[in-house]
Amino acid sequence: IDQVIRVRSSAICSILREETSQKKSFTGQNQPPGQITDHDTYLSHPLLKLLAMFSSSSSSKPKDAKPSQGAQASSKDGSNIRKGGTPTPPSPIVGLRYCALPTAVYYRLYTTHGAIKSNNPIYANDQFISRTLARLITPPHTALLVKNHLLKTEGFARTTPCTLFESLIKQTAVEDNSTRLSIKDRSGPGLSEDDPVAIVVEVQDIENRSASTGQPKDLPDANLREPLYYRIYDSDGALASRASFDRNDDFLGRIDTRSIAPPHAVASLEAYIRSAERVPANSTIQMFKNTSGETLMNDGILPLFSQDFAGSIEDEPIAVVCEEALVLVNPRFSKTIKVNITFRPSDANLPLWLPITAGDTLYTDLVRKKDIVYIGGNQSCNGYIAINSAGQEGCKIFLLLLFQAGRNNIQ
Repeated sequence: IDQVIRVRSSAICSILREETSQKKSFTGQNQPPGQITDHDTYLSHPLLKLLAMFSSSSSSKPKDAKPSQGAQASSKDGSNIRKGGTPTPPSPIVGLRYCALPTAVYYRLYTTHGAIKSNNPIYANDQFISRTLARLITPPHTALLVKNHLLKTEGFARTTPCTLFESLIKQTAVEDNSTRLSIKDRSGPGLSEDDPVAIVVEVQDIENRSASTGQPKDLPDANLREPLYYRIYDSDGALASRASFDRNDDFLGRIDTRSIAPPHAVASLEAYIRSAERVPANSTIQMFKNTSGETLMNDGILPLFSQDFAGSIEDEPIAVVCEEALVLVNPRFSKTIKVNITFRPSDANLPLWLPITAGDTLYTDLVRKKDIVYIGGNQSCNGYIAINSAGQEGCKIFLLLLFQAGRNNIQ
């Protein structure tokens, strides 16, 4: 400690500038290397906290205080000696000036269906969290002014309807004008990426969102968040999950709990899983606390940030049961195409060539297959393997080979 506290402020700031230059993205834009300000009040660096502890005692004397009768004089070794008294030790910090990092406000963006990517991500593997500088938000930092700034930062019009939550664990949104957020206080909202503020917009407003003008490069990776595990079923049994992560178990899905929109109602979890697994809107879903199916998850608030919640253990996932039979969609078919023609193959070709209808949505990997034979045709064709999401009668293996000649009729 003695070696640390005797370092002059210029050296300390050099260390902090070197660290800061490695993080070029505070708001999605490149910061000038080493930009550290002297007037922000939040001490986020451990070294600054230590220095502040020592400097507080030495700077507590009022500026207008008059010298006492025992005037001080400096000795050769730098210690202060009172006349007629004992030497006092030198100040532990020589020439220290206040040097704090800018206060950041972390936030996550949601629709009612779940988290959406930020236009200004700060992590390569978690593009749903971002941050802005508190000093860029218009005073007096009411909820409305905070929302206006975040909407503008994320490419939304300021008139976009939205709600703001001070924390992911809050169950009630803040009111626009009656609530002032202490975003520059040490205990204010959004000061940690583990407890960001949340802003929720309507799904239909995504279409009017402006695209990002550019993405920072070489972003670091975020730590793995607390996951929620689930299995999805229809009346015929388990289905391969689109959120699978285990090569030996395609039926186990995993999602980030921070992907679920506040206030974390069961309905919000259902909406997220329905969207992630592409469950039709007209399909009824039941969710159970575990795969035994004994306890239904009623429409309440989920304690997703407690130590123990339904689905928090990999061996005890929740069960999502769709009452209607669903078409099994292989997760690798992630590309969607829209059909604007109607085609029905002959009976001899139905085992391989499945019928399609104008307006149907297909899922494909867009990998071209060559020399596909159509029985009764004059020559073989090139095509693509795709999945018919409607699951019409006759789709025995749920595969559809599209004519290469008909690719122009597919959007």
